[in-house]
Amino acid sequence: MSRIVVSLLLITFAGIIASGWIIDNAFSRYSQQAHSQYQSADAHYGQGLANLINASAQPQQLVQQWNASSERFISLLELSDLVLPHSLEQVLNTTGQITLQSQAGVTMYFAVPRHQLILAVNRPDIHTGINATQVIFTLAFYGAIFLVLMLWLTPLLLDLKRLRAAANAFGLGNLKQRIVLSRWSHTRDIHSAFNSMADKIEQLLTDNKLLSNALSHELKTPLARLRFGFDMLAEEQDSERKQQYTHRINEDLNEMQSIINALLDYARLDSVEASVKKQVFNAQERLNNCVHAQWVEAKKIDIHNNHIAHVECDPKHFDLVLSNLIKNALLYSNSHIAIRSELSAAQLTLYVEDDGPGVSEQEIKNLFKPFVRGEHTAGQSGHGMGLAIVNRVAQWNKWQVTIGRSPSLGGAQFCIALPLGAQNKI
Repeated sequence: MSRIVVSLLLITFAGIIASGWIIDNAFSRYSQQAHSQYQSADAHYGQGLANLINASAQPQQLVQQWNASSERFISLLELSDLVLPHSLEQVLNTTGQITLQSQAGVTMYFAVPRHQLILAVNRPDIHTGINATQVIFTLAFYGAIFLVLMLWLTPLLLDLKRLRAAANAFGLGNLKQRIVLSRWSHTRDIHSAFNSMADKIEQLLTDNKLLSNALSHELKTPLARLRFGFDMLAEEQDSERKQQYTHRINEDLNEMQSIINALLDYARLDSVEASVKKQVFNAQERLNNCVHAQWVEAKKIDIHNNHIAHVECDPKHFDLVLSNLIKNALLYSNSHIAIRSELSAAQLTLYVEDDGPGVSEQEIKNLFKPFVRGEHTAGQSGHGMGLAIVNRVAQWNKWQVTIGRSPSLGGAQFCIALPLGAQNKI
């Protein structure tokens, strides 16, 4: 919204200045042109009177007759009555006329050389005849302001129309509906917020669909085994066999509880997103703690290029992502795991590699979905939720997580880039 307010203030301020400058210049040119034409007409008018008086034998009587029949007052002055500076006196002697302005108004003086007199002609106010023109220019000014505002409002109204159409389409079930962001749009922030909201709603509905389908599929097998186990337990008379069936039933119940817990952990992530608290901390220390917490004696974990770097993110998210990646590597590796890091000017990149079977190209696009497991998972524990959690947390923090093949160990390689704190940026 701040973008809209700032742009409106700027366009209004710029429109007023530009319109005022253009119309003021136009009015000044018009006024100068009108003044020049009016002054030229007055000069011809006064010069004609001066020539007429100069040819008359009785100039005073002619002036009295003229004033009695004309609206413009004229008078005759003696040369001694008009005291002029030397420069103006030379102009009068050379051109035969001068124009002077005083508090009483504008007066034009013309020489009457035959009678050694000066004709004084009072000029009316030239502004009395252009009031309509001033109104026209005033209306033009406000019209220009209105035009500028309409030029600003038109793209805004179009943006709001696009937003309404996208919201209606999304509400009718088109979950892929998004608004193309324009750099110059007044409502870019609103469009971005709509797209973000649409992404979250689509992700939520997709997750619910995936979780419901996966949950029904994952629970189907242990439920069938439970039903079969209870049936066999009811019919069995041997105490030792009953104990075996009871043990299998408990294992199936534990498996179901594990599936439900994994589902709840994944669903609980949606409420954690709102409480993201970024901090700057030492990535080396937390990396070592995560490795120590996941340490397995039967497998070797090497840490290479452990840079002393401070990253800026939520430390709980850092631990959650790294611990799940290490668990995944421990689960599918044969005997060796390597963790290495690369430090650049803006980010710290962590690599978690193993010597397991790796991940095929066909698996990569689905491996981050809930309850999806790789091809080489037969006989392995887990429910396929670890990488889904990694992907969800990475999306919140706008981290880039990629999957490839380890160049040194030959198995899977998971890469994640983390933003550095201010003290590490160069």
